[in-house]
Amino acid sequence: MPASENPGSVRSNLFGMSKGIEPGLVGASCRDDGLLGISPLPPASRYTPIGQGDYHFVDYGLFYISIRENAQDRLDSYLQ
Repeated sequence: MPASENPGSVRSNLFGMSKGIEPGLVGASCRDDGLLGISPLPPASRYTPIGQGDYHFVDYGLFYISIRENAQDRLDSYLQ
């Protein structure tokens, strides 16, 4: 999925999610080693990795709007 297909990232912090939505921030791909690849890398000033390129701490935030829409789609499907 190219970054242009990402409906929105939301920066997270210890106190919850910020108010700003950043559409098209990063894209995603399945890597050969089974991990999720992101490209381009998000700005370190707003999405700080916890290790050498490890964005696990902010992974929900990077794809927040997609995750939220998917959860709603699943709930709607279940309730039908």
